[in-house]
Amino acid sequence: MLGDILVYKTIRQKTGGCLRCPISGGGALPEYVDHFFSAINMELLEGWGLTETSPVNGVRVFERLVPKTVGAPAPEMEIRICDENGVPLSNQHEKGIVFLKGPNIMKGYYKEPEKTKAVISKDGWFNTGDLGRLTLKGDLQLTGRAKDTIVLIGGENIEPGPIEDKLLEHPLIYQVMVVGQDKKVIGALIIPQEENLIEFAKKHSISFGTLQDLCVNPFILEEYRKICKSKINLKNGFRDYERIVNITLLKDPFQVGVEITHSLKLKRNFILEKYKSIIDKMFS
Repeated sequence: MLGDILVYKTIRQKTGGCLRCPISGGGALPEYVDHFFSAINMELLEGWGLTETSPVNGVRVFERLVPKTVGAPAPEMEIRICDENGVPLSNQHEKGIVFLKGPNIMKGYYKEPEKTKAVISKDGWFNTGDLGRLTLKGDLQLTGRAKDTIVLIGGENIEPGPIEDKLLEHPLIYQVMVVGQDKKVIGALIIPQEENLIEFAKKHSISFGTLQDLCVNPFILEEYRKICKSKINLKNGFRDYERIVNITLLKDPFQVGVEITHSLKLKRNFILEKYKSIIDKMFS
C-alpha cells in the first residue's frame, strides 16, 4: 500500500525497528488509538488489572487479538459477571459487575476486615468494581465502573464524593455529579439551586424566560466555572487532576426513585446512561 510506504513504515521505523508490540494499561484504551495501531500494522496488546489482584487479570495476546477487549483471564483465574448482589447473571454476555477468583487475589486489606468483607465473598470471589461482559469466546470487554471511583485515561483514580460535597457547599448548587470515566479530565453535571440562581440573574440584570435559558447562558456558565475553580483546588486539599474542567447545567433535579436511591445516593450508572449524549458532548 502507498500509505504504508509513505507514512506507516516511517512511523514503525521511528520506534527503533525492534518494537514487536506496545502494551496498554492503567486506563481504558481509546478506540481511535486501537484503530491507529492496527492501521500501521503494529499490534497493540491491551491489559487490565488491579493492585488487589497482583495486578494483571488479563491481556490480549497475539493468538487472540480481539478488538475492544482486554483478552481472556490469566492462567488459573476465573471470571464471572454478576448483578449488584454478587449473583451470577444467567447470560454472561450481558453487562454486569466483573468478579474474579484465583491465586492472585489478595488476602485482604491490611487491618481492615470490614472493607475486605465488602469486596471478597466467603468463597473467594473478588468484586472488581468494574462493569463488563464476556464475549462468546470468553474475552472480557470492560464497559465502565460499578464503584464510585472514576479512573481517568491516564490511570489517575478520583473519588467523586469529596468533590461533590465541596461543591454542594455553594448556595447556587442544589445537586451535582462528577463525571469523566476514561477521559483526560473530569467534568460535572450540576443542577442549580433554582431560587438562588433566579435571584442571582435578576441581581445581574440577566433576562430570561425559563430556567433552561439560565442553564445555557454564557455569563451563568462562567459563574459556575468560577465556583468550581474556587472550591476544587490545591488550597482546599484537592489534586490538580481533580479540578473540574467541563460543566453542564441541568434544569431538572435528580428525583428520588429515579436518579437517586431512597437512601439519597446517586444512581451513578443510571445517570451516566440517561445523560450519555450530554456527557459525550461535554468531552467532545
